[in-house]
Amino acid sequence: MPRLHSSSILQALLILSGLILTLLPTRSEAAVPSLSDGYTYVWTDFRTLNEGPVDDLKMTVSNGVFNEQGHLILQGGHANIDFKNSIYAPSLAESKAFSIAITYAAGSVKDLSTLFSTSFYGGTGADPAWYNGLLGIQYDPTTGVADIGYGSPKQSGSLMPGSVANILASADLTVMLEQNMQGELTIGFYAGRTLIASVMSPSYITENITLGNLYIGGKGNADSANTTGSFQEGSDMTVIGMGLRTYGTFDEEARQRYFDELGIQDIIPEPGSAALAILGLAGFALRRRR
Repeated sequence: MPRLHSSSILQALLILSGLILTLLPTRSEAAVPSLSDGYTYVWTDFRTLNEGPVDDLKMTVSNGVFNEQGHLILQGGHANIDFKNSIYAPSLAESKAFSIAITYAAGSVKDLSTLFSTSFYGGTGADPAWYNGLLGIQYDPTTGVADIGYGSPKQSGSLMPGSVANILASADLTVMLEQNMQGELTIGFYAGRTLIASVMSPSYITENITLGNLYIGGKGNADSANTTGSFQEGSDMTVIGMGLRTYGTFDEEARQRYFDELGIQDIIPEPGSAALAILGLAGFALRRRR
């Protein structure tokens, strides 16, 4: 049997890698997960900074965003979100829509379209209320900036008995009824200002909640929290977000709380990794022949 030259082997492997890259799915063919697909997205490092009134509230996301399958959404760097002309809801009968501008900086952004399901606390006096609305982001990689449109908020629930109006302690348990992007009703459980878990279309719930590492800061402080929770499944109940680590942003000055649930609409594949693996095998084969 004739012996193949090392250069011939390398050339054949390079050709094979090119064919693999050609056959791999393009961005338009990539899977498009949504909240209804059961994906969970987690901020790995989330901090907020309240520098003054609501108009100065800022969010910084760093160290990446992952879903439960391990897909990296934001790689390195950070994203700064500035709230401009934000929420004004002095009573249950009055609320105001707002818009946000987000800038992705110093990192590789792999998703070009993101949705937020955001709820916030906008009540005052002895009759507080939760409001719910939808945020939509369309990221433009050419400019690095995405404008976010926000619809009119809707009242979606109230505080549990025993909580003090406008002052939520870490030991307080809040139950909020909200509607997701697919129109499905969800009950969210909050410990203080932190989302513990969500139950979709529940008919039977057994609570088993564990709190931990709660940090609630004030004006001028970076606020973060880390809380886990679990629920025992009952009849006709699907639990989403069990043990989910979620961070909520809030503004002490204006007594408004924000809770974000992240859903990715588009993920860009990285076919280059297959070619690198083949080239590595080629180098190993050449080394063995020597």
